[in-house]
Amino acid sequence: MSQQRGVFGTTYEMTFDAGQDAIIRGTAYEISTRATLTTSSDILEIGFTIPTSVAAYVVIEATASTIATLTVIEQVTSLVIAAGAVAVAYNQNRNSASVSGITPKFTGKTGAAFTYSGGTVISTRQLGANSPGGDAQALPGIVLKSGASTVIRLASGANTCDAALVLRWCEDPR
Repeated sequence: MSQQRGVFGTTYEMTFDAGQDAIIRGTAYEISTRATLTTSSDILEIGFTIPTSVAAYVVIEATASTIATLTVIEQVTSLVIAAGAVAVAYNQNRNSASVSGITPKFTGKTGAAFTYSGGTVISTRQLGANSPGGDAQALPGIVLKSGASTVIRLASGANTCDAALVLRWCEDPR
């Protein structure tokens, strides 16, 4: 909260929610990726490891033009993401020089999928083609485990699925 002066010299209080505060502090980031999943076995994934020194609050958005399943798997082991392209994490405060402690990568075809094992499914959502532009889901914000690897997976359930994932997060040091 900060006290401000209005145009006629009156004072007022300005308040910010946690998301706005993270943007102002320069600790809010975003990445996005999209792919046309040509077969029902194709997937679009984002994989990353959250350092033990970071607490991350994330919001995930997914869009699919056909039936698809969005799954968030936390604490995967043996995560190999070398096949994925590094996603550019954009700082939502364009005046901040802060850089994310999380380095997400993404991939978008079965042949380039990440390899991992185990983990705990913490969310599953079904998407369908209920509107001309496809179906979209936004998961309510969650705090992911520090020091753990996470995979966000959008699996097509039909041929020729235009799919997209957006990951927004803010970081706080632990």
